[in-house]
Amino acid sequence: MDDNNLRTGRQQLISVIGCFSALCILGCLTAAIFGGAFFKPHSRLQLAAAFLLTALAAALMGFDRRGVFSLIDGLARPGLRRPRTALLGLMLISTVVALATAGWVLDRFANSADEYAYVLQAKTYASGRLWVEAPPLPEAFQMYRFLAKDGLWLSQYPPGWAAGLAIFEVLGVPLVVVDPLLAAATVFAFFSLAKMELSPRAAWLASLTLVCGAFFVLTYASYLSHGVAALAGLASIAFATHYLKSGKAIAALLAGVCLGYLGFTRPFNAVIFAVPIAVALLLTPGRRVGHLLVAAGGLPFLLALLAYNQAITGNPLVMRATWLQPGGEPLGAPSAAYIVENIKRAGLLHLWSSPLLPLGWVAAFFLLAKRRRLGLADWIAPATFIAFIFYGGDSGNHYGPRYYFEAWPFMLFTLFKAFDLVFFQEARKSSRVGPERLC
Repeated sequence: MDDNNLRTGRQQLISVIGCFSALCILGCLTAAIFGGAFFKPHSRLQLAAAFLLTALAAALMGFDRRGVFSLIDGLARPGLRRPRTALLGLMLISTVVALATAGWVLDRFANSADEYAYVLQAKTYASGRLWVEAPPLPEAFQMYRFLAKDGLWLSQYPPGWAAGLAIFEVLGVPLVVVDPLLAAATVFAFFSLAKMELSPRAAWLASLTLVCGAFFVLTYASYLSHGVAALAGLASIAFATHYLKSGKAIAALLAGVCLGYLGFTRPFNAVIFAVPIAVALLLTPGRRVGHLLVAAGGLPFLLALLAYNQAITGNPLVMRATWLQPGGEPLGAPSAAYIVENIKRAGLLHLWSSPLLPLGWVAAFFLLAKRRRLGLADWIAPATFIAFIFYGGDSGNHYGPRYYFEAWPFMLFTLFKAFDLVFFQEARKSSRVGPERLC
């Protein structure tokens, strides 16, 4: 018995040292590789210190099994005792924090050319027009994303997000509140999806993690379209998952509506979401008719987008961005420049979300694949990463790797799905919680 205890203690000590060393090395590499591009010199020391503290905390928690579960249980307790009240409170907090950030940090200002273009586009729609007449000397008023061509002065972006903003503009509601309100809706959609596949404990903790991230807060404090796109994407997957489980036609139809609005806002992302949905419907017995239902829900938005393109560009298949700036969209076969941009996005995701969560997502995805537990929602993040290999444009002014924002909630979903399986179900039965499990 003593030999067994000694052997177990030795193994635990080795795992703690290995975990601590690996995280320290990861922190140093991150500071060295990405620090020069994204951080001032004094901030690199803070970044390295954050990694060291994270590593130390994980290592020490590996020795304290009861303390780990007490901490997790304490965080999960509000969501388990009064789930509706806790969810409403979390939704309210997400809106208040995003609104405070928009007002006091971002100064209620459209800080990027993209945001400014969306605001002007919304004001154009609110006035009852699809465009405004170009000024007599357009070169003097030319903006980066709001362009003049053939006597038209308009934004280069699809109409979905600006059309939503225009409703608030007509009602006299300040546009700065729109994205913070959508933050609450996104929390609700994420929790609704999570509770279909995760335990109540994991669903609540995943939602709490989503709201606490700077990536989430700053995106919903802006005027960018990624917030509403993430909401539409989450809703489409939630409804599609409900249809796969229940077979209710209305769920498939609503999934199509949400997917259609996503295409009306960010067409490239709509394709990314549509492919896993189509494959899931194809592979699930008795659900192939769902293809028709999803298509029926999205068809009005597709027709509206084609009509919109026809009115602006004269060709329903030519998007406005391509018409305004031919060759401006860097979409094509991967090249060295494309690979560099994707490495930059991966680095930004690593820095903006958490030092550990993206790596944890990779481990979680392969763990679930090994155990045949992957579902529809788990494929959205890898589909997004693969798709953007073919897009070489940088993110411009942004609050994190914004092209990955629509996939970020699904990364958390997959991570907590594996966390639910390994930590809550298996680790409680073991004699200890090793730091490798915590990481």
